[in-house]
Amino acid sequence: MMSIDQDKPVILVLLDLSAAFDTVDHNLVFTMYTRPLGIIAQQYGVKYHLYADDTQLYTSLDPDNELNFSSSLKNLEHCIADIRLWVTQNLLRLNDNKTNIIYLASSHCVKSLNTPA
Repeated sequence: MMSIDQDKPVILVLLDLSAAFDTVDHNLVFTMYTRPLGIIAQQYGVKYHLYADDTQLYTSLDPDNELNFSSSLKNLEHCIADIRLWVTQNLLRLNDNKTNIIYLASSHCVKSLNTPA
């Protein structure tokens, strides 16, 4: 999260895969998820962290550059859509009730933020 130190906000998406883990051996699911989800995230330039049934996707935003700001959000949206597609195609599912999106920024950044429409 070094972006926050550089006064750039970060969007963090916490995907919960517990619905899948409830029905299959944890080690098997972790192995199945790690590689494909990482590949999907990398295709969109989205950073990620995988641990057990939790997947964290995050991307930094540049509020001073409207094109970069919009592009980063679109990439994150497409990444999540592709992950959802992969999960569905593999007869698994995300737990939407436990999936969260968090906007992180320094207090200085929040005060000066003028988000593009």
